[in-house]
Amino acid sequence: MSNLKTFIRIIFGFILFYAALLSLRKKPLSSRLKWPKQKWILGHRGARANAPENTLSAFKKAMEYGADGVEFDVFLSSDGVPVVIHDETVDRTTDGHGAVEDLPAGQLAQLNAAKDYSGFAKEGVPTLLQVLESMPAGAIINVELKASGHFSRQVFVEKLMSIFKQHEQRLTLIISSFDGELLYYFRSMAPDYLISLLLSPVEENWPKAIAYMDAIGPDALHLPAQLAGPLVLKLARRAHIHVAIWTVNNTDEAKLWFKKGIAGIFTDMVPEMIAALPKNLLQS
Repeated sequence: MSNLKTFIRIIFGFILFYAALLSLRKKPLSSRLKWPKQKWILGHRGARANAPENTLSAFKKAMEYGADGVEFDVFLSSDGVPVVIHDETVDRTTDGHGAVEDLPAGQLAQLNAAKDYSGFAKEGVPTLLQVLESMPAGAIINVELKASGHFSRQVFVEKLMSIFKQHEQRLTLIISSFDGELLYYFRSMAPDYLISLLLSPVEENWPKAIAYMDAIGPDALHLPAQLAGPLVLKLARRAHIHVAIWTVNNTDEAKLWFKKGIAGIFTDMVPEMIAALPKNLLQS
């Protein structure tokens, strides 16, 4: 029965996805003037294949290898500080235990997020502010919004905005999430920011996220390969919506995607991608 429910949800999601794309109107170009002119390569959770994911070391290495920027995930700690970590708990990526939302930022900073990597010193879970401060001017930063923890979505967005405003002039910020309702809140409170809706059939609530597409008015869709078929790319272009692909770790696949006109890729294999992709392929 659970497999049948999953199948029905996925089919319903695809129908809703195509219907949403067909109904999207051409957006005004005001906010899109901020979109990067060049096609881009972003380090997925930093240079994840070469350093502990979502750490300052991983972000630094990604930029040193030549990435255009980085992608990372943000939760709120128990004391309301935006922190950069992928999972709801610290168990997989650090030497600690427990839910991110139940731990204060100071305690998260004391954990060892480099526990599985030789050659790296102990490094804790960084805050959003620390990561943005560490990024060079002009970098493209994709911030994936995860969860507000014990705080409301409004408080979550307000805390994020207080940090984003300090860096919005020197960094290109793209705000993304699988949570369509959260992106709707963000769009309502910060209409000038670049927003991308993340979609995947494996996400249980993806039909709900698609239902918010028109209200969000996304500047881009961040999609896995299975969703980025020719019709989707055509409909997105018609609506002036950019498409980026995650997570691409094969250089031949990356070349094919860029030839199809996508805006960028997220990759764990930053140095390999930088070495393999000719610069003329990344020109608009």
